[in-house]
Amino acid sequence: MSDIDGSLDCNRARAAGAALLGALAIVARHRGIHLSPAQLRRDHRIAADGPTPEELLRITRANGLRAVPARLGFDDLMQMGRALPAVLLLNNGCAMVLLRAEPKAQPPHVVVQDPLAGEDAPLTLDAPRLASAWSGDVILIKRDYRLSDEDQPFGLRLIAAQLFRDGRLVRDIGVAAILLSLLALGPIMFWRLLIDRVVYFQSLDTLAVLCVTMLVLIVFETIFGYLRRFLVLHITARIDAQLYTYMFNKVLNLPLDFFERSSTGMITRDMNEMFKIRGFLTGQVFGTVLDSFVLLIFLPIMFFFSAILTGMVLGFCGLICLWIIWMLPVLRRKGAAAFRAEGLKNAFLVENLQGIRTVKSLALDARQRHEWDVRVATAARLRLEEGRTANIIQTVVTPLERLMVNGT
Repeated sequence: MSDIDGSLDCNRARAAGAALLGALAIVARHRGIHLSPAQLRRDHRIAADGPTPEELLRITRANGLRAVPARLGFDDLMQMGRALPAVLLLNNGCAMVLLRAEPKAQPPHVVVQDPLAGEDAPLTLDAPRLASAWSGDVILIKRDYRLSDEDQPFGLRLIAAQLFRDGRLVRDIGVAAILLSLLALGPIMFWRLLIDRVVYFQSLDTLAVLCVTMLVLIVFETIFGYLRRFLVLHITARIDAQLYTYMFNKVLNLPLDFFERSSTGMITRDMNEMFKIRGFLTGQVFGTVLDSFVLLIFLPIMFFFSAILTGMVLGFCGLICLWIIWMLPVLRRKGAAAFRAEGLKNAFLVENLQGIRTVKSLALDARQRHEWDVRVATAARLRLEEGRTANIIQTVVTPLERLMVNGT
């Protein structure tokens, strides 16, 4: 079907089924899964006149993909972005692969590929021509990554996959966190008994027992704290090694035109940012999850001592969370601007170091110094604005924290 208007009769079930399988194979290849129509027919025992669109959904699930039928308009296709490629179901029963959309072109158009024709025969269709053969039925297909998949995109799932690969380490870290949460009750019980038993009854023997018990608890807390930090350090170092390999393989797999249109400094900056994200996820987020075990122990005890004071503490916590959520978009916007400015500054530095021979031979020193001063000033100004916003946030949070800790 090299022509969308129907030079190939897809009203025949055999041709329609072949087009669906071919479209699935093309989309799967774009998603990193290599399938062939013949293999799919054998593996899933598809009849000669199949599959139907409903059977196609089942086949995608069995091959590590997720398919969702939808009904869209031409304007919706212009906004699909990373959801492409997708499968278009035509009025004549056939299917085509929607490769990309060009919303900024004049006129806006889409590029489709006929699965029954060669790969070098894409079609460019504007809205009227596409509407003559397509009424809006689309099958959106994406890769359904398992948590253990090595080739999934960088994100929280990839970090979690590396983090939970060795279940024993994670189990030991969790056990250490729970024991530390239980040991954190020691100071509370110590001061409670000290006031109720030692001070009131002037019992020195009880004081000696409490001091020895507290010393033992401190020793155990020190040991478990060391073990937890040691295990977290070990698992973080292993994640770093795996991410370095993952990142380098991804860079080598990029096409040559990506490097031709991207500066070396920006590529280096983006590669380094991945480890800041890793540090945040494995450090702050993972640490927060582990420390949250303390809440499971402390909240019931706090309610036991005083439900009113516990409610006040939770109320102040809620106010702090609401304030941070309210200010987060502003901080994100200013942080993104500062991040872009820092990236441009560092990219300019890397490019000048790599091309220092050209700078010297063409006597561009003064020009490059001026450009560097402009970039440094811009980055410093944006970082200052970001810092001011963070300072305002902390200024409001501090009295709420003091009221939460001391006022209750």
